[in-house]
This record gives sequence, C-alpha cells and structure tokens, in this order.
Amino acid sequence: MGIDNAQRSRLFSTLEPVLGLENAEVIMNSLNFEGTESLVTKDDLHSEFERMMAQIDKKFLNMKIWFLVTGAGIALAVVNLYKK
Repeated sequence: MGIDNAQRSRLFSTLEPVLGLENAEVIMNSLNFEGTESLVTKDDLHSEFERMMAQIDKKFLNMKIWFLVTGAGIALAVVNLYKK
C-alpha cells in the first residue's frame, strides 16, 4: 500500500515535536517515498495471474482445434490415397 501526502505530513508532524525540526527533516528526507503510489498489491497479482491463465487456456484451445483439424485433414488424405 502506498503512502500518500497526508500520511507523510502526519509522520512529519509526529516526529518534529519529539526530535526537533532538523532531525525530523533528516529522517523524512532519508526515507524514499518515490513510486510508493504504484506498488503492486496481492489483488493486482491475483488479477494479472487470472488474466494470464485465461490467455493460456485460449491458446491451448486454439492448439487443440489446430491439431484436430490437421489430424482430420491427414486422415482424409490417407483415405483418399488408399481409395485410388
């Protein structure tokens, strides 16, 4: 879960009376808050996994259809060869 500006402000407001302005600024500046808004959650991973599995299922279905059609074509070709 990302840290928003309100949470950063509350953290600074809590640190400043205890540690003083300079020390609170040092701590806040040393923490890396960049990119925390775009952190991946478990729900994001679950959704992406489900999407990928749906794609894989679709590809396997296409492969099955291709094999069936190809197999039927080969069988017809063999039957036609023996008829002649």
